[in-house]
Amino acid sequence: MFDHASKIIALCLLCLFLVAPVLGQDKIITVPKPVPGAPFEVDDSADLFGKAYRWFTEGEVEWAADSLRKLINQSDFTLNENNYYVVVANFHDKMSPIGLLHAGSAFTDTRLYGLTADTLYYV
Repeated sequence: MFDHASKIIALCLLCLFLVAPVLGQDKIITVPKPVPGAPFEVDDSADLFGKAYRWFTEGEVEWAADSLRKLINQSDFTLNENNYYVVVANFHDKMSPIGLLHAGSAFTDTRLYGLTADTLYYV
């Protein structure tokens, strides 16, 4: 039915399609820097941390991220929306969501377009 040459060609094409996505990926590891002056102490009179916890438990991740963003901006540090900030909200031992604060990105985004080592921080 198939001659030997067509089997080899089909096998080569299959290997090419399986390997191409792996070869097309950049393999760079960038380690985030700490935000200068962290950790911060903030008077959370508006209970933004509690609101963030409630929004996370109710599945409203972006509202929770907005509360965390407001809480961080109450400190001496102001977020630069062009930078990427990895945020860990340690609510309790069984719930510590990790996400990203960046202009135009969702908290759960995993794609970091335009990321450089100079623009990645953790809070």
